[in-house]
Amino acid sequence: MDVTVRRVRPEETDRYREVRLRALAEDPDAFATTHEQALARLPAEWEDLVARWTADPAASLWIAEADDGRWVALAAGVRSDDEPGTIELVQVWSAPEVRRTGVARRILEAIIAAGRDAAPNGFGLWVASGNDGAARFYESIGFVATTDFVAKPFFPCDIRMVLRP
Repeated sequence: MDVTVRRVRPEETDRYREVRLRALAEDPDAFATTHEQALARLPAEWEDLVARWTADPAASLWIAEADDGRWVALAAGVRSDDEPGTIELVQVWSAPEVRRTGVARRILEAIIAAGRDAAPNGFGLWVASGNDGAARFYESIGFVATTDFVAKPFFPCDIRMVLRP
């Protein structure tokens, strides 16, 4: 299957909502947001989120689109509020049918390339304890685990990983 990795456009809010809901339904333990919380969002909330995340050329919302038009992977890079000069990778997800094909790597590499100048302190992300496959994947890109740990019942991703310049 051929895929194209590209940025989401503001007018694609409905398609983004669809793939995000699929990700939350299929992998509920991988995200801080629940499927139920996302379903409860009003259309204007989805539009605002996509507008904000697509407005910044250095930190943006990306998808992988299959040659048949389906969106099969998703990731976002957003400027960190907690660590200025760092871009956080969030909502990283690939559909089961494209896992281990390099699609997620292509999206993350695109976000890192687009955001490198805006991220003098590098990139960060959180991964859940026990999600060894994801941790190994991020390590293969150059991320390293830190000693930072978050134990919050509503936030399943508790291990901090960083990619420094």
